[in-house]
Amino acid sequence: MTLIVIVFICYIIYVKLLFYVHVRNSYLASSAHRLLKASNTILMIDIPEKDLPILENVYDIFFNEIHFV
Repeated sequence: MTLIVIVFICYIIYVKLLFYVHVRNSYLASSAHRLLKASNTILMIDIPEKDLPILENVYDIFFNEIHFV
């Protein structure tokens, strides 16, 4: 009986995780998420100063705005 309860609980957790993954993937693929600024942000650290102009030219092709902090 205990084994049946453990298997049932594991099955419920598995089904809930599959549902969560499906909902999360649906949200990440939605147009509402695509328009958020956070979904289009890339954090790059430890880039030498001499390479910043090159990086700016490369990413200017793909994105509208680049901010160096």
